[in-house]
Amino acid sequence: MHGLGLTRDPYRRTDETNMGVNIGMQQLHLPRRGRVTPPFFGEIGLILSDIKIVLACLNGIERNGKFEGTAYEILAVQNNFIYLKSPWGIPMRLWNSGAQPFQGPMGLIYVDILVQPGIAKKLIKFYQGLLRAPVLIDKINGENSAICTVGPHQCLRFIEREIGNYNLYDFHVAYYITNYNEVGDIAADHGKIKEEGTGQVCFVDGPFDSKNGKTILEFQQE
Repeated sequence: MHGLGLTRDPYRRTDETNMGVNIGMQQLHLPRRGRVTPPFFGEIGLILSDIKIVLACLNGIERNGKFEGTAYEILAVQNNFIYLKSPWGIPMRLWNSGAQPFQGPMGLIYVDILVQPGIAKKLIKFYQGLLRAPVLIDKINGENSAICTVGPHQCLRFIEREIGNYNLYDFHVAYYITNYNEVGDIAADHGKIKEEGTGQVCFVDGPFDSKNGKTILEFQQE
């Protein structure tokens, strides 16, 4: 948090076991203390105000030994981004403000999720057909991908790639939708509601086919 220049949410997740960290209008929920963080084979893209300052902060923290015993590692440094593994082993690309289209000086711009070849088009049934989100089938670095817009210049990017493990464990993403009641009713009819929160909040097992309830990808949605 300190290294990236982010702030802890002062109202929610303020105990010693978990932490909500604000980044612009978005928030990261960091892994809980005492739990092994499962591997994540994709990438998280963040826009930050000044990556030169971020790099200096990260190097200072590393010199002080704060990253010892963690998976933290800087993998590449370019003029407009830093590519690293977080202390929990999550690949992250930190883009300098202005290097990518975005509204504001910092925020979450994409989450790359590696999926089985042939699944990208099936995801349209859920994100575009049910959630009414714009989805584009395109290439990312030559790999077939479903690019789902979930906010201004913010995307979930499902990239088809042959890997040995597609398990997304209990990772999840949260976003707002305009047809919450419709989606909630359909998810409930297919037994896809995993948990409900306060107000219009629910955790859904999916993405899934809204017609027959068949799971397309085991990736929890909030």
